[in-house]
Amino acid sequence: MVDVALLTQHPARPDRVQAADWALRTACRARPGSDPLSMLVTLCLASHCSSGEHSGIAEAEQLTRECGTSLHALRNALEHLKRTHVLKYWGADQVPDDVRWTLTQPVAGV
Repeated sequence: MVDVALLTQHPARPDRVQAADWALRTACRARPGSDPLSMLVTLCLASHCSSGEHSGIAEAEQLTRECGTSLHALRNALEHLKRTHVLKYWGADQVPDDVRWTLTQPVAGV
């Protein structure tokens, strides 16, 4: 049975504010003046890392889907993030369809 009261509840405003603050601060690490895709990729990579961690791994197809871009554009954005020192490293994992990365700063928790 569906609880109608549960469906009408909205997330608490402080939770939304905290999540928006985290997303904005994380995306802005792509450096001022960065293109929107680089900022989005930074946020996406950070969301795949645990709080306090630097590294992550995800399927390339999943990252392209989450960022709404092509694999070629994702690779260009990753290269840009490496050149601007947002990423220490990125590359294909032993499984060719996986991307592994290391951020220069650990991910702050929400």
